Amino acid sequence: MDGLIVGKEKPLPNKFSFSKDEKSFSYRSTDGRDENLITQFGSEKMYTRAQENPYVGTNDPTIFHFSPDLKSYPFQLESRDYDFDYRYPAQLYKTTYFSTRQDTSHMYVIFAGKRQGNFRWINNIQIYTNGNHIAYFACDTTGEGGPKIRNEQPGVVVEDGKIIAGPYEEPGRLFLSPNGKNIAWSAKKNGMISLYVNGKKVGDVGEYIDFYWSADEKQFAYLTSDERGKNFIVTGGKRSPSFDRTGRVGWSPDNKSVEYSAIKYDKLLNIKQ
Repeated sequence: MDGLIVGKEKPLPNKFSFSKDEKSFSYRSTDGRDENLITQFGSEKMYTRAQENPYVGTNDPTIFHFSPDLKSYPFQLESRDYDFDYRYPAQLYKTTYFSTRQDTSHMYVIFAGKRQGNFRWINNIQIYTNGNHIAYFACDTTGEGGPKIRNEQPGVVVEDGKIIAGPYEEPGRLFLSPNGKNIAWSAKKNGMISLYVNGKKVGDVGEYIDFYWSADEKQFAYLTSDERGKNFIVTGGKRSPSFDRTGRVGWSPDNKSVEYSAIKYDKLLNIKQ
């Protein structure tokens, strides 16, 4: 760390994590059957693996931690391998896939002390800032074990362990409101990418999508792209002109309009919509 050797002689190190304040660190070390957690305070055994050979996969679950304290990007899971006192953490478990048996690898979430259902895959995990709700895209296990090859792309929206929408041809992004009462998402169905707010389709969108709730959560705006790759903003059902680039969108204090910067024909504009 910072050019200094702070740990050594631990076999098969992996999954390095910093604490939120970056003052503490941890990483995994696999030593034969022992799966160990290494910190600056020493080594702690986490569990005993089912396999003696550390290079052979086992049915032991891989565990990741999630929290509102961690940023979540559209196309990757931002998580930590070890929980450093994060608020409202959720654990994502992934079980090992056995090549001799079909459909044996699953993912599931433990949130608020409760295990949620098994899914083929889980992504875009979002936790409400009050820690009472969790939502994510997943692929359900319907049809597993059958003779036909399954299409593992279709996704469903899961909130608090229950499937609330889908299946969709491709999942997009999830957007949770700060108070936990509203949810929006984008997904592809019948070849079109659409935006849904509380389960209701509000319009078709482009490949890129971002979403902004007003402070009172009674209004929303979203940014997306047109067929030429230009950006535009929609709020109150009205669409802005297309711009070459747009900046961050902010709501007015009275929740009646949005304001943002944009570039069009090399000119920097300030837009109130």
